[in-house]
Amino acid sequence: MNISAKYALVVGLLLLVSMQRDAKAQRIPTGIYAVVRVEDVVNAEFKAAEAGGKGITIAGMDLYLTSDFYPGLLNNPAVSGLVLQVHWDTLNPNPPTEANAYFWNFVDDAFSSVNSWNINHPKAKVPKTIQLIVTPGFNSPQWVR
Repeated sequence: MNISAKYALVVGLLLLVSMQRDAKAQRIPTGIYAVVRVEDVVNAEFKAAEAGGKGITIAGMDLYLTSDFYPGLLNNPAVSGLVLQVHWDTLNPNPPTEANAYFWNFVDDAFSSVNSWNINHPKAKVPKTIQLIVTPGFNSPQWVR
C-alpha cells in the first residue's frame, strides 16, 4: 500500500468513528410524553371562563397555557416532554396567500414553556422536548375543501 492509500484509510476510519460518536449523541425521544389535544384544552378553558361569567381573550389563553397548563405538565418528573395534537385548521385557518394565514400561538406557547423549563432546570439529565401531531382530513381548513 502506498502512503496516500494508507492516509485515506486512516482518515476514513477516523471519520467513521467520529460519525458513530455523533450518531450516539443524537437525541431520541425517551420516556413518557404528556399528550395535549390542543383544541380540547383551549375549548375547555374558554367554556370554563364563560361559565364563570368572564370572557377570555387569546392573550389570556396564551397566559393560561404558559403560566399554568404547560408548566403543570412539565413539572411532573415522569414527563419527558409534550406531544401536541393540533388540527391543521387551527394552525392554518386562512389560505396561505392571506396576511393572517397562520395561527401558531398555542404551539408557540408550548415551545416557550418547554424552553423556560429547560432553562430553569439546567441540571436535568435530559432536556424536555416536544413532538407535533398535526391532523389533516376532517381537520383540514375550509379553504382546502
